[in-house]
Amino acid sequence: MRRLVTLFTLFFLGMQAQAQMTLERSDFTLEPDTRVVYWYLDEEGVTIPESGEDLLWDYSGLSVGNGFFTDFDANMSDEFPESLFTSPTARNFLGGLARQDGTSYEILNNESYGRAGMVSESIDIALGALTGGTEDTLRVFGKVYQFDPQETFIQFPLQYNDSWSYDHTITSDFQVSVEAFNLENVPAGQITRDSSVYEVSGYGTLLLPNPGGSGTISAEALVVKHTESLTYTYLLGGQPAPQLMLDLFGLQQSETSTFTRYSFYIKGLPAAAAEIVLDEEGNVSFFVIPDDIQDIISSTAEKAVESDAFRAFPNPLQAGQQLSVHVPVEVANGTIELLDAFGRPVASWSMNATQNETLRFALPKTLHSGMYFYRITDENKQVRGSGKLQVIH
Repeated sequence: MRRLVTLFTLFFLGMQAQAQMTLERSDFTLEPDTRVVYWYLDEEGVTIPESGEDLLWDYSGLSVGNGFFTDFDANMSDEFPESLFTSPTARNFLGGLARQDGTSYEILNNESYGRAGMVSESIDIALGALTGGTEDTLRVFGKVYQFDPQETFIQFPLQYNDSWSYDHTITSDFQVSVEAFNLENVPAGQITRDSSVYEVSGYGTLLLPNPGGSGTISAEALVVKHTESLTYTYLLGGQPAPQLMLDLFGLQQSETSTFTRYSFYIKGLPAAAAEIVLDEEGNVSFFVIPDDIQDIISSTAEKAVESDAFRAFPNPLQAGQQLSVHVPVEVANGTIELLDAFGRPVASWSMNATQNETLRFALPKTLHSGMYFYRITDENKQVRGSGKLQVIH
């Protein structure tokens, strides 16, 4: 049956001449104080998006996994006055030894959407597991990074065969103490050259699973291929770091890592409709879609159950309180899961419900205050409904 549906879709698309899509500034709806909820798709067996004209990208058979969210807050800082809003970001250092969180300052205007810079936070890392010295440490200092030129994610209007690039260098400052090398609070650093190329590599029809229920959802889309090459140079005491020191961390001078991201854009969303990221070996490392797609994309198969029909209440509610879930359709041998903001399961209950039944579950008393997600799946692991839940104390 799946093959027949796919063949019918291909035939139908082939019968109509699909004009190239153009994404205007007005089509991209991101605003300050927006929360974008994302769902992971199962990346196993995912094919890399084909480039070209009038294509069909069919990912409708993938299962929906855990969720997370990103907040785009209004910029309240004077650090980047041209920035409209901020979002959380992170950078890896020394081959992944350190992860430094920070804030990205982003610009959205009639010409483009991009990033003016970022502010990172200081972190301290114990090195004893690598060096054997119990007092050995690495401090990565916080810093303000101004990007000139800015990092541009989207140009407006966006259309097939558009391309752009940027190239900038970022210097990160450390302080390292390793007793075995007679180093005590010695200045060190990592210089990263970031070379990025963007290409609108195709247009066509994008098919995705509905994150809020059954059925396949579709839309006209552009795909942007982003290839990012990062070349690293390491310093110690103002000089190139010695190889003996680099060997300790498994590093090489002037090593380059290349990553590729495919972003699908459709009209009316505050973010890409799908993001596929490849690792250095070219394998799919993750695949995410925003929850918003179910609000604006029409179904091409059976009508999906509206996720807000599965109503959880009271909302907000207190940890340890009874959660009531109204189930509008029959769900046999199903599961209701509660996930935190990072997509980690924190509670799970088995469920059997008749049509328009209300079920009740006791929330764990140990839950922290914050935003959670609930997800209802049937015995075939098909997502039947989802939503947000605010827990308070």
